[in-house]
Amino acid sequence: MNVKDTVKRSLMLYPSITVNALDAYEHMFCVIGNGFEWKDGELVELSEEKDAGVPTLREAVDKTLRFKLLHNPASGLETAMLHLNIDKDDFFEKAAENMMVRTYNSINEDISLLFRTDERLNDLEPHTAERYPEVRHIFPFRIYELCEYSKLCCLPDDIRPDWLEAAEWMYEFVKTHRELWSDDRISDYEEWLPKIEARINELKTKQ
Repeated sequence: MNVKDTVKRSLMLYPSITVNALDAYEHMFCVIGNGFEWKDGELVELSEEKDAGVPTLREAVDKTLRFKLLHNPASGLETAMLHLNIDKDDFFEKAAENMMVRTYNSINEDISLLFRTDERLNDLEPHTAERYPEVRHIFPFRIYELCEYSKLCCLPDDIRPDWLEAAEWMYEFVKTHRELWSDDRISDYEEWLPKIEARINELKTKQ
C-alpha cells in the first residue's frame, strides 16, 4: 500500500497506539518489533496477507470493541446495549453517525478517537509532536531510539518514491526534535542520523 493508506489503516485499527499520523510515522520507521517489514519497496504489516487494505469504519469499530471486551468483558458492550436499550446493529449505525460514542465510559476513549474524522482519518500528514495534545494524557510523545532494526535505518534499494519521501520527513523530524530523544540514548541518535541522511541522498540519486 502507499504511505497514506498505510497510515490510515493504522489510525483506524490501532487508535491507542496511533492517535495521529505522526504516531504512525514514528511507529513504522523507528519502533523495533513493530510488525512491519520492507517488502517491494514499501513498509508492509506482517499480518497484511490475511487482512489487507484499509478497513471500513465499521470493521475498525468492531475490532476495537472486540479487543476491549476480550480484555475487560465485565465492562462490556452487552451492559451498554441493555442500558441504552439498543441492539448491536443499532449501535453500529449510531456510532457511525458519532451520536453516542461518549455515552459509556468503559470503551469510550478508543472509540471516540476513531470518530475524530476531521482531525484523524482525513488528516494523514504527520505535522508536529504537539498535534492533538488533549489525547496525550497517558504518555507524552517521545521518539523511539534508533538502531539497526529501525526501519528508518535500513532503507531498501527498491524503496518507492512516496516511502522515500516519508522516510526523509521522519529523518528531518528526528534530527530537528532533539528534545524528544530518550536521554539515555542520545549517542544512538547521533550515530545513526548521518548514516540515514547519506542513505536517503544515495537513494534519491537513483530515482
